[in-house]
Amino acid sequence: MSSSGYDDSDRSMVADASLRPPIHGEGPVPAAAASLLLDFRAYIDGRANATTAWSNTRAGDRISVTFWPAHPPRVSHFSVFCPDLNPGDDFAEEPYIMAAEDDVVLLCVVQGPFADRDSFNYFVYQAGGCMPSSLKLLNHPGPSRIFHGCNVGLLRSKGSDGFYVIAALCYTSMVPGHYDLYTYDSRTEEWATKLALMRQEQELGHHSSHSHTKVITLGGKAGTMGWVDLWRGILFCDVLRHQDDHTVPLCYVALPPPLQPDTNMQAGPGAARDIAVVSGRIKYVELQIHVRPGSVADGDFISDDWTAATWSRKATSVKYLEKAGSWQPGCKVRASQISARKKKPAQFELLPKLVDDQGTPQPTLERLHTAHPKLSLHQDNVVYFMTKVHFIKGTKAWVLAVDVKNKTLQGVAESDARRTLGMNFTYMCSSISQHLHMAPATHGQLKRPGMLMWRASLKKQAGISGRKNQESEVEGTSLRALDQDNMDLDK
Repeated sequence: MSSSGYDDSDRSMVADASLRPPIHGEGPVPAAAASLLLDFRAYIDGRANATTAWSNTRAGDRISVTFWPAHPPRVSHFSVFCPDLNPGDDFAEEPYIMAAEDDVVLLCVVQGPFADRDSFNYFVYQAGGCMPSSLKLLNHPGPSRIFHGCNVGLLRSKGSDGFYVIAALCYTSMVPGHYDLYTYDSRTEEWATKLALMRQEQELGHHSSHSHTKVITLGGKAGTMGWVDLWRGILFCDVLRHQDDHTVPLCYVALPPPLQPDTNMQAGPGAARDIAVVSGRIKYVELQIHVRPGSVADGDFISDDWTAATWSRKATSVKYLEKAGSWQPGCKVRASQISARKKKPAQFELLPKLVDDQGTPQPTLERLHTAHPKLSLHQDNVVYFMTKVHFIKGTKAWVLAVDVKNKTLQGVAESDARRTLGMNFTYMCSSISQHLHMAPATHGQLKRPGMLMWRASLKKQAGISGRKNQESEVEGTSLRALDQDNMDLDK
């Protein structure tokens, strides 16, 4: 296996680590939380539970999707199972989540060794609550259209009809401010295309045409959605207001000015910024890393504290955006200000220990490499951060839950970083946990007639059963200790 975690012998983009899903403990499945942190890439796993749903790929192969929830700051995950396919030969990459809203998740499965148009399968997983969950294969959006998660969002109806709309905003013209808006309506099960236009006076201040990094859903009767360039601003569109029109207007809103004006915008913005709709407001967070001068070498550096700041504004439809006011500053905190030793001593001791300037191993917040702030969808002032000991190498990460208003460390959980190169994006926040009906003792292998485990999974698992941990990089933290710690962020 290569250092990246991918098996070179398969010549596949499916990571060897994706065949070994994390285990969060052997007790009862946790009750539904208001929201969770969810790894957006699937594991290949034949186990099943009460969330498992089945469908068929475009090629007619059986496929299942199963969710494995865990209380944050632990990272939940989902798994995919195809009994007749080999992940090393028959998939170009791990299946992944493109968008999630309420009880609906949009998934992409690329079947075949090459990622061409015919190999893309788009599925909608819908959590059933107390009823069985469902997995639906969608009609392909068009002969030449392939969507990616950065330009696709989900709109979920709150009414009795319970429909959902998938919306993708794609720049397909050389004319500034012109976009194609693709929509899929679950009531008609058809795709439609409209021209989406920015106002001319907003075009100069608008971001690059290919720079969407996230989609947010404001909802409401107008079905307002926002396509976010996390470096610059948001394009808002009322997806439902103009259903009978051939063109729809777009409205651009700039993000707050950066904490550090000379920020290098070459890296992925998700490592330092996040945006979400929480309790009727659009919330935005930015993370600034303070690098110790002269410490940058070989792609690594020494962190010398970090700062996180939040802003918010009212969530409203495009019609009322200009009257909704501007961004309002929220909380601002430095890692060195976060209280942990006295109020949460057990949590603080779960942090990895780094050698301080006196040569003593100490738990630390300031010295950890920190990235990927994620706004909690159910706790107004809680932000999650991914941390690692080394910026590039390492198979372990830790997720922190920080109350940025009260400057307190609320929770720490070890996370699997075998599939994370450096500080790359790895998880998202989702509220699907409210709709996952989990019952104790529902774990087990899928035992439908004629179904076997993945052939490649059996082969590889046999080859790694005796493998020792690749790297022991810190002291004092164990997965068993984390599993025994019942963290309740509501307290």
